[in-house]
Amino acid sequence: MKRLVIIGLLIAVMVLVSCKVPDKPQPDTIKLVTRADPMRMTHGTPLQPPAEVGKQFTYSFCSSVTKKTDICGEESINPTGGKPPYHFQLDSGYGFPPTGLTLNQNGLLQGTPQAKGTSQFRVCAVDLKADQVCQTITLEVKPPEDDFSGRWSGTATQTDAACDFEGTMAMVLKRVGNDVTGTIDLDLGLKKTKIEGFCVPRRAATSALSGTIDGDHLTFQLPDSTFTGEGDLTGNKIVGTTSVESAGVLTTGVFTVTKE
Repeated sequence: MKRLVIIGLLIAVMVLVSCKVPDKPQPDTIKLVTRADPMRMTHGTPLQPPAEVGKQFTYSFCSSVTKKTDICGEESINPTGGKPPYHFQLDSGYGFPPTGLTLNQNGLLQGTPQAKGTSQFRVCAVDLKADQVCQTITLEVKPPEDDFSGRWSGTATQTDAACDFEGTMAMVLKRVGNDVTGTIDLDLGLKKTKIEGFCVPRRAATSALSGTIDGDHLTFQLPDSTFTGEGDLTGNKIVGTTSVESAGVLTTGVFTVTKE
């Protein structure tokens, strides 16, 4: 009887060992795949302010770029999306920027326009995966601003070996190309007598003038006279010198006039 009990116990143990407890079911693994936002770039067109012939122009197609050494990276808010950093290029077959302007790879459009007119071209921002977004751009180049035409007034002095004068000076100028015409009014009072008998109490003159402009430099003369002058434009002022020779006496002067 004992032998039968022992045999029965052994059989029960063997049955338990042979039975495999099923594994606990494992949850499905979810793999997240992130997708880059689509690239976007928006610029008002025509670009503002317009360019001007002969003046340095700068416009950035990347919001975070202000100089040639900058990189258009993740901090950019225009363009956005894709996989930064971005580089920029012109879209082939869609025109060019105005002559004198160059598009740098970081999105900076720089240079000095050479001729007036309106240009249309297409700029593309390209990310690290070679995805790109493009926009057609219009840019106007205006003729050079006429800084000289108008009425100018201010102060002037003249001095020679015998006398010193000071007073007012006014000019009305009209520029056509690089030539200038107009009028000049001088009203000077005697400030100092260095040699008695040679000075008058007042010098006043109104005359036509003509001259030329080279950049910001004005040169002018009075007709039928040895009176000449020259000055440089700085902001809204012309600062310069005058010279006149009469009866072997040289009179020189300085003037500062402001545009009214």
